[in-house]
Amino acid sequence: VGVVAALLAGVPAVPLNPKSGDSELTHIVRDSAPTLVLAEPGAELPPALASLDRHDIDVQDGGATRPAPSLPEPPPESPALIVYTSGTTGPPKGAVLPRRAIAATLDALEDAWQWTADDVLVHGLPLFHVHGLILGTLGPLR
Repeated sequence: VGVVAALLAGVPAVPLNPKSGDSELTHIVRDSAPTLVLAEPGAELPPALASLDRHDIDVQDGGATRPAPSLPEPPPESPALIVYTSGTTGPPKGAVLPRRAIAATLDALEDAWQWTADDVLVHGLPLFHVHGLILGTLGPLR
């Protein structure tokens, strides 16, 4: 919900692994300089996120019945996501993914795999992972 809201608002989302340690989260927060953290109501946030403004997202509150605001489409080259590498060769690095790159990837996969609106996708990768988020969540919405 948060990533889709960020995309609609034209701001980049930084998906986080909920199992990241404090030092990794501190690095990611310093590197990406987020202004807001979206969280489940009542969720305890790690210390690295405590200084950020917080907005609770309750997907059970019936918010889907409210009309979405009409916002202009952001430029295709604007950042959509900043995903962090696993950090195997050093600190995790933020990879900035433009909206155009995500759209082109999903369009190419739709063509290569011949996806249709009737297909059902079962996806096991987590939503902080680029494959789980882009293919598992954004793919069906494209």
